[in-house]
Amino acid sequence: MKIGMIGQKGIPSVWGGVETHVENLAAALVRRGHDVTVYCRPNYTVYRAAAYRRVHLLKKWSYDSKNLDTITHTLHCSLDALFRGFDLVHYHGIGPAGLSWLPRLAGRATVATVHALDWRWAKWGRIAKRYLRWGEWVAVRVPHETIAVSQGLVEDLQRRHGRVVHRIPNGVDPPQRLPPDLIAQRFGLDRPQSYVLCVGRLIPDRGYHMLIEAFKRVETDLRLVIVGGASYEDHYERELRGMLDPRRMIMTGYQSGRILQEFYSNAYAFVNASLIEGMSIALLEALSYGLPVLASDIPENREVVQPPGEPPVAWTFRSGDVADLRVMLEQLVRDRAKARALGERAAQHVLAHYTWPHIAEQTEAVYRAALARRTGRRAA
Repeated sequence: MKIGMIGQKGIPSVWGGVETHVENLAAALVRRGHDVTVYCRPNYTVYRAAAYRRVHLLKKWSYDSKNLDTITHTLHCSLDALFRGFDLVHYHGIGPAGLSWLPRLAGRATVATVHALDWRWAKWGRIAKRYLRWGEWVAVRVPHETIAVSQGLVEDLQRRHGRVVHRIPNGVDPPQRLPPDLIAQRFGLDRPQSYVLCVGRLIPDRGYHMLIEAFKRVETDLRLVIVGGASYEDHYERELRGMLDPRRMIMTGYQSGRILQEFYSNAYAFVNASLIEGMSIALLEALSYGLPVLASDIPENREVVQPPGEPPVAWTFRSGDVADLRVMLEQLVRDRAKARALGERAAQHVLAHYTWPHIAEQTEAVYRAALARRTGRRAA
């Protein structure tokens, strides 16, 4: 099958859950014998080769601004995809999916993945939120098949739109455990299990300001390490840096590849304080490394750390509640035996249910269904 993917900023992934998802899904589909092309934005993708992990890369122009980057790139790619001979075009994100009608109108099989309800994010203004709501409507109603990355998203979309949505979650690769080499050189983190880690884009909906506030009130010799950066607007990043206690807290900016693996390999624990998520790849990665995890109790996090019919694999706290976050942080740093046991169970759970080969197999089945709907036949 010849597949084009549109909506992501590009690969190799430098930051962003959607980009990580696309990179690993595309590579897994190539291993299953498919021909996959990923569209990339030149302002994001510095990788110069024409292929990465045997996935074809196509760089197309976009207008580099917060509000116009995605839509201009998606339009350019959607028009280009009409002439590439793809069997199927896969849109990632509700913003890009707003243009999925173009290849569908041209007779291509189309699929959209809803990674999150982006219109809920505080960073978007009124006009952008209206477009994103439109994009959600299109993502569920126009493509031949629609995917969402969490059960909560599936149920919400199906309830509001009355259409079938497939649950296919984010995933992880088996962890690569590394000693503290680069993180020791650059950030002085030369002792394993000496810090609490959080990873993700620096936007208010990720709750970093609450985490810093709560961590300041916890008596511990552990440090807090925040890995991530802002995209276009950096006023929130400046606000966070102004809140830091430099003796106990570090903000590293964006990190990827080997150094990110070192951060996961040598942390004592991981915290996800998000108010809104789709399904956090950083959370899944932390669990795969066997880290004790404390996560906000939003449905998308609970789906991962409180699997139905099984014991929890992580602690949770009430989302948005700084006092409860502080209490649970104290438990996390105090009860180290229980933390280790949770981490071991978490790694087993995630590596059994959230691996990219399994996710690629599920996605391939959705592709077959989309092709069958386009031709009016039953999926094989």
